[in-house]
Amino acid sequence: MKIVDLQPTAENVLDTYSDDAIGRNEDVFRFVNMLNAANRPFSVAVDAPWGAGKTFFVKQTKLVLDAFNPHTKCLEQIEAELVQNTWQRNKGADKVDLQPQVTVYYDAWRNDNDTDPVHSLIYAILQTVETDFKFRESSGLIRLAAGFVDAFQGTNVSNLLDLLHGEDPLAAIGAQKKVEQQFAEFLESLLAERGNRLVVFVDELDRCNPSFAVKLLERIKHYFFNDRITFVFSVNINELQHTIKKHYGTDFDACRYLDRFFDFRLSLPPVDMDFYFRNAGLAHGHYVYDGICKSLIDMYGFTFRESTKFLQTAFAAAYKPTHDEKRRFIFNDGRGEFFCIASIVPLLIALRIKDYARYNSFVSGDDSTPLHELFNFSNSVRGLKDDLLADNETYRTTGEASAVTVVSLTEKLNQVYDAVFINSYTDGNYETNIGKCSFSKNTRNLVSRISSAMSEYADFTI
Repeated sequence: MKIVDLQPTAENVLDTYSDDAIGRNEDVFRFVNMLNAANRPFSVAVDAPWGAGKTFFVKQTKLVLDAFNPHTKCLEQIEAELVQNTWQRNKGADKVDLQPQVTVYYDAWRNDNDTDPVHSLIYAILQTVETDFKFRESSGLIRLAAGFVDAFQGTNVSNLLDLLHGEDPLAAIGAQKKVEQQFAEFLESLLAERGNRLVVFVDELDRCNPSFAVKLLERIKHYFFNDRITFVFSVNINELQHTIKKHYGTDFDACRYLDRFFDFRLSLPPVDMDFYFRNAGLAHGHYVYDGICKSLIDMYGFTFRESTKFLQTAFAAAYKPTHDEKRRFIFNDGRGEFFCIASIVPLLIALRIKDYARYNSFVSGDDSTPLHELFNFSNSVRGLKDDLLADNETYRTTGEASAVTVVSLTEKLNQVYDAVFINSYTDGNYETNIGKCSFSKNTRNLVSRISSAMSEYADFTI
């Protein structure tokens, strides 16, 4: 069982690209071609909701650009060849003719405590140089970077550079040079024999405090405008507009303001969840639990991040009893336990992610509607529905013998909800029988423990 890990680590980014695990490779290929065609100052916003996989997307794009830059050293040869072979396998006979581009990933949110974004942005660029080209080959570049920041800010940046180089390069810098000239020299030195363009991926800008976000956009517009630079902002445009309005006021036209900074807005297509389900082992529907988990993802419209979080929790909590030990659930009490594990447990996990207030109402015995919604939505609950029927009961209203009692699914689910979350079992009755299922005063505690991955079934190696 393999679930795509949410964290966009270097290993996960490479694996999801080489396997096309989330069905995004074709989008990555098209975006790389867009960036490859840039021959002027270019800024593009990659727009998608939070949790939709933007960071994966831009890091996979960076991965491809790095792999096809013969001058870069930030990938091992075997990794670069894997990326190149994946491109060739997917693109077939298409000729790969990508201009060499030096790439930088900049997490704006991690740096929004800085007084000025220029410091951390230049630092991110120098970190790339340190990783890729080594300082002994780039000492002049470090001095130029320090000169640019010093000329722009009029401040000493030796503390920043000491982290990278251990020397104070300011003594060799002429303080009278203009900012534009300093940056032009820095860029030329950076790209010399390394690439035709610099591509800076700015991530998480929409999560930054408003003043930092505005200052970063303004600094980039005024001081990093160059024919050989591309900026890629991976953002939730709607949230970024709210951020801008917090800075300038609620009546400010944030949409038109952002148009000043983005030459192109790209709406990132959603993750292909069929690809994701197939990679996660949920495509074939052999197990009731798998099908119900998939149904909950669809029913609640989970993002890629929410889907990953949900599946990791759901499978850690109840993979064992729903896959390896189903043979145990034979008698009425076992059938009742399996009913709860297969349907109520994943429902609780999904509600905690989607709507915690609704989760509280559900477990408090005040609102049974989530259970009804699941059973009306999912095609994987057929066997569970039938287990709620006694031998002389049916859900069908026609073609049945008169001795058979017609019951409604709504009625049965209400009985289950009452047995698990409402009945206190203080009247001497220690269990409730509903069809072939039996529930007891311990069922609620069992459901709670399993859904919290605190039961004997929990397995965090899945």
